[in-house]
Amino acid sequence: MVGRETGKAAMHITEVTSGIRQDDVIGFVGKMIGIRTDRTVAPVVPLITDMMEQAGMDVEVYETAVPKTDGETQPVVLGTLRGRSEKPLLCFNGHMDVVPVEFPDKWDSPPFEPVVRDGKLYGRGACDMKGGLGAMIMAAKALRDSGTTLKGSLTVAAVPGEESGGWGTESMVKKKDWDAAVIGEPTEMSINPACNGITTFWVRITGKSSHASMPESGTNAIDKMTRVLTAFEAYREKLQTRTHPLTGKPAFVNCIINGGWRSVIGADKCNLHITTHLVPGETARQRLSEVRVILEDIKKDDPEFAYDILDWNDEPLTWPIPDSGPGRPKLDPTEISRDEPIVQSMIEASEAVRGKPLPIGGTRYACDSPFFVNDAKVPALAFGPGSIRQAHTYNEWVDTGDLLEAAKIYTACAMLFLGTV
Repeated sequence: MVGRETGKAAMHITEVTSGIRQDDVIGFVGKMIGIRTDRTVAPVVPLITDMMEQAGMDVEVYETAVPKTDGETQPVVLGTLRGRSEKPLLCFNGHMDVVPVEFPDKWDSPPFEPVVRDGKLYGRGACDMKGGLGAMIMAAKALRDSGTTLKGSLTVAAVPGEESGGWGTESMVKKKDWDAAVIGEPTEMSINPACNGITTFWVRITGKSSHASMPESGTNAIDKMTRVLTAFEAYREKLQTRTHPLTGKPAFVNCIINGGWRSVIGADKCNLHITTHLVPGETARQRLSEVRVILEDIKKDDPEFAYDILDWNDEPLTWPIPDSGPGRPKLDPTEISRDEPIVQSMIEASEAVRGKPLPIGGTRYACDSPFFVNDAKVPALAFGPGSIRQAHTYNEWVDTGDLLEAAKIYTACAMLFLGTV
């Protein structure tokens, strides 16, 4: 901890972070909120690159392919604050995309017009995660403005596609030889070396239509789906025994169900969409294999039961589940040791800024950490302002005090992990 040092490091951190003004952080994050990025992130890129250039960063913008589209691309922004050496190389990672706003009339103020009320900054993306991304960029600017020279180098990666599978981070992880990463997701200002994973899938039941007056002449897919729902309820209870000390229990949620097409015809199709979160120690392959066993057990008892599982790409699941290519599960859980230098640097940074270290926690949701930890073998943690409880909701907000504190802690983390000249 900083307390074990001579005190010079803490004093230097205080000198650098004291130059970060809350109004500047709020203003920059507010400008990002005011630029819609629910369809494409391209409109916000000029604002981000301009601030990165003000921070003295070398800026690279490249296009990466959007999955399941014909030739569509979106930009990835890499802003690098070069130190005395290229290595070690630390990545601050944040996504520019936000989830759509389906019902703007349910907001107290327009979702893409930032508003500050009672110490909270409101707007779509405020906590998920333009708040974290903005604080990261302002941290780099604070290092530049203070004249601090890092021994290693810091790159802030502003990516698209986190809300739709993480393909932006998947592409940028391959661009450099990273030594560690911090992902600015809303963690309620806790340091999270463990992050849950996610997989989604459809169960499709195929029956045989019939006139509603003679249901016995057909096979009603909705009736068959009720057996699936009952079996999944029992499985959900079983999952509650799998508890991780930092990320909690797995989630297994019925998100969408539809079937049939006319009121006087027995349904010949019924579809159920499941989103399931995985705790460290589980894998998507394990979850899907367990689901398949449940469905096969129903089929053994009912010869009319016909099902398919469609994967996260809405394609029929293939067995065995592939380890590579577009059909592979990409968002398994991650966990790194508390002894990793990036975790220790974040703990020390929070102590230097706050006077006491922030708690260690875990995200119940999934983020882009698997592309670092599982694919590239780069230690990554999640830390950022805001709460997942506000993400994807009406009247999304982030605490303005947390924005300022996060910017200071990101700054201190970079100084401690990379060192200063």
